[in-house]
Parts: sequence; C-alpha cells; structure tokens
Amino acid sequence: MSAIHAVTRTFVVAAIGAGVWIAVGLVASDSRPEGVYVFLNVALPLLLAVAAWSGWRDPRRPWRWGVAVMAPIPLIHFVGSMGPIAPRVFVESASRYPADAVSFALFTVACIVASSAGAWLRTTAPSASGASRLG
Repeated sequence: MSAIHAVTRTFVVAAIGAGVWIAVGLVASDSRPEGVYVFLNVALPLLLAVAAWSGWRDPRRPWRWGVAVMAPIPLIHFVGSMGPIAPRVFVESASRYPADAVSFALFTVACIVASSAGAWLRTTAPSASGASRLG
C-alpha cells in the first residue's frame, strides 16, 4: 500500500470515529446514562469492528488504526464542548474531563487491541492454498 493510500485510509477511519461519536450525541437524549448506554452497546462495538477490519486490511503497524478511530473523539468532546457542535449528552462541567480522558484512553487501548487482533488474524490465517497471506 502506498503512503497516500495509508493516509487516506487513516482519515477515513478517523472520520468514521468522529461520525459515530456525533451520531451518539444526536441519538441520545440529554441524559448522560442513556448516552453512555448507546456508546457502550452500539458505538464502541462498531468502533472496535472498524479498528479490527482496518488492522486486517493493512496489518503493518496496526496500532495506528486503533488510535485513528478514537483520536477525533476527545477532540470533539473537549473542544466541541465550547460550542454547539458537541453532542449535548456528553457536555458537562470541567470536573468530568479527567475521568473522561481516562475513559478515552482505555477505549483507545481496546481499539488498539482489536486492530492488532485483526492484523494477527491476517498474518497467521492460512489462505485457501495453505500459504500465509503476507508471507
């Protein structure tokens, strides 16, 4: 894969992450518990699947896919809380930001694990002819 394709795919994966986060905010009401429920039960599995698929699709340096899918979310959450673009359900006082930062870091680690698992499956799964796909 050329460098241009890798950068393009990185931006696409980041856009998916941002779109999922904004969709959670639009779907959820103003109550934080409902937003957390939607994120943990719908959005997070979707982000993990995108990270795993991206790791399978391009298994070199798979950690970047887990980071790319989660990177725009804190940006939208923290910077966007100053304006109307942020999902209302996640905009709260600044006292929640440290806990949210830890949560985003843990979700990023989960996405890195998912993308690494996808890359591992790609490199270890035998093809139809019995040979490794990359080697």
